Amino acid sequence: MNGGGHTPVSPFHPARTMLPSRMDLIRKAVDARISSLGLDWVKLESFHIRSKDKTISADVLLEGETESIHIEATYEVIGSRISVLTVDSSRKWVAEAARLGLAKAGGSFELPSGITGILVRLFL
Repeated sequence: MNGGGHTPVSPFHPARTMLPSRMDLIRKAVDARISSLGLDWVKLESFHIRSKDKTISADVLLEGETESIHIEATYEVIGSRISVLTVDSSRKWVAEAARLGLAKAGGSFELPSGITGILVRLFL
């Protein structure tokens, strides 16, 4: 015991370390990608990755819409790129627009570099 009568907390104790969760890291990368594409009219409300079955689900709110749109996609990671294989949505036009956009972009995207990129790859 120390002078205060309590056990000191390790600097590695969960109460002391404020490491971002895996979803926080991935969501930041997705938010950055949305922003870099100039899609300021898209608000990401929820985002989930199920790495076991390589699926992504998200709820987005588009400017001018009153209800969120649900999007499901499958993916694969090859090296430092993520390829989107399929896209479906609660609104047919969104799924079609996403497919067209993916086709135009080549269907794959470079994963972030640095420590964020390493961590994102570990969780995909």
